[in-house]
Amino acid sequence: CDDIYKLEIIKVKLELTTHNQLLYDAKKNTDTLNGCEVVLYEVETGRLVEKKLDPLGNFYTFSLDLETDYKIVSTKEGRWVGETKTVSTKGLEESQTITRQMYHKPDVNLIVNTYNEIKGDDLLGCTFFFIDAEEGDTLFTTTRLDDNLFERGLEFGKDYQVIANKRYYNSDQVFFNTKEIYIPTTLKFPLRLRPEDRIINLSIMVYFDNDRPDITNGKNRLVTSESYVDLYEEYTSAKKVAKFKTQNRIHGGQSEVEVDSFFRNSVEIGMTKLIGFREYLEIFVVENGGTDAQFVIDIEGFTSPRASAKYNEQLAWRRIDCINNYLRQTGNENLRKILPQKDVNGNVITANSGSNITFNLISAGEKAEINKSIPDTKALSVYGIDASRRRKVEIIKIRRVDIPTSR
Repeated sequence: CDDIYKLEIIKVKLELTTHNQLLYDAKKNTDTLNGCEVVLYEVETGRLVEKKLDPLGNFYTFSLDLETDYKIVSTKEGRWVGETKTVSTKGLEESQTITRQMYHKPDVNLIVNTYNEIKGDDLLGCTFFFIDAEEGDTLFTTTRLDDNLFERGLEFGKDYQVIANKRYYNSDQVFFNTKEIYIPTTLKFPLRLRPEDRIINLSIMVYFDNDRPDITNGKNRLVTSESYVDLYEEYTSAKKVAKFKTQNRIHGGQSEVEVDSFFRNSVEIGMTKLIGFREYLEIFVVENGGTDAQFVIDIEGFTSPRASAKYNEQLAWRRIDCINNYLRQTGNENLRKILPQKDVNGNVITANSGSNITFNLISAGEKAEINKSIPDTKALSVYGIDASRRRKVEIIKIRRVDIPTSR
């Protein structure tokens, strides 16, 4: 046969290299990334055509068929984010080499933990503010109720700020950036929040009828089973107030207007403030203070200087205890859990009670009133306003305390 045929074989080759995207963008001229795995897939069928891995290099070649679409997937172990690209040989009419560059970004993330600066232990329940420090924009906010951990992925070349807040603690913060991080990195920062030296001055005066509580029984005890609300209702009853006015008038005491003012502006206002104090404990200390919060309530009991100094000191203690009884009997379940408990003998346990409120009990008895005159007549020492103002309990202040623990 004298026919002559000419056949041109078209060959298409794929050459690709793998690179560190961040080094490439920064023009460091050291952006080659070795040890990547490159996989070639046929798009239409999803068939894996070929897989290559070069632990020591970044150059890969593949032979491609004509009229085919391919997908290239490049990955690298060790927290690198790979890249996927496509290449097609459809419509090619001559041999050629197709080149591609596959870029990888390192995974950079953030871990922030919060701690109690005094105790050194984990501080749960903090609110984290994740901020773009350059723009001043808050990117993300979260409150971690069950742990002390904040995690977040980071972008390259950014300035960041993280602030941690918690109620009753001073906030802490950290500034950092990712401008020179070119490899997979975890940035870890501890934030240490210091409990506030929080003192809430209260000065709540709660007034008592003469010789109450336990006018007949338990006079030698420091505790009582009586609650202040019962004593208050009896003290401010119409019958009691009328007798007070009569005896005061007969024995040359103050006017009825002054007596009414004492009961209205002192005794009744004291009860109103005591109710508000109980509500404060229920809402702010119990629900917002957290189980790590420790509070000390300074509470002081007073008497008028009738009877002996020993008896008056014991009476002052019983008056303090009946305030605790009132809070326990009228407060919600959460408040009852954290108030001072009593032992089997009825004595108040002020330490190691498992509660997070401690009463700092101070029995002043008659001592604070020693320089003040008191009427000589028995009637005015009971029914006089001057004497009545001294029969009280003062809730002085509430203090937040956090005792350091050994590490």
